[in-house]
Amino acid sequence: MSLLASLLTSSSTLSVFDRSVEVTQNNVTNATTPGYVTQRLTLDALPFDPGLHLPGGVRAGDVQSARNEFAEAAVRQHQESLGTFSQKSASLQAVEGSLDLSSSSGIPGALADLFQRFSAWGLTPSSGTARQAVLDQAQNVASSFRSTAAQLAQTSNDADRQISQTVD
Repeated sequence: MSLLASLLTSSSTLSVFDRSVEVTQNNVTNATTPGYVTQRLTLDALPFDPGLHLPGGVRAGDVQSARNEFAEAAVRQHQESLGTFSQKSASLQAVEGSLDLSSSSGIPGALADLFQRFSAWGLTPSSGTARQAVLDQAQNVASSFRSTAAQLAQTSNDADRQISQTVD
């Protein structure tokens, strides 16, 4: 093997190691960058056989990323699920406020008052005042249902608007 071949092989090898140092420097520089994944330069050995005039040495291979595509896909899927469930939770909290069963107002309160009016009318079935109180309270129940339906429609419209804004 000639001195020139040895110098060329050494020069080529130093160039490959310089490239490797660049990749390492890039890893150090971007280590704190969110989402950055370490890269690695593969080194391929060249055949060495002085009888066949093969000087050996090293050749730079591909730069490989440590990113796992399956893990990345799983993270994206879970982030989408989180967004979906967060939106559902926010929408359902608004619905829950409209349908609060423990409340003394709204539909539960109106129904409780209606049942009390029925009980009072049951004690005096011939009383016109008691009968009118039942009818009035039945109107209040119907009004509570209409009001709750309007609140639910508004909640639905708000959720649709929020989803559209998020998608846009």
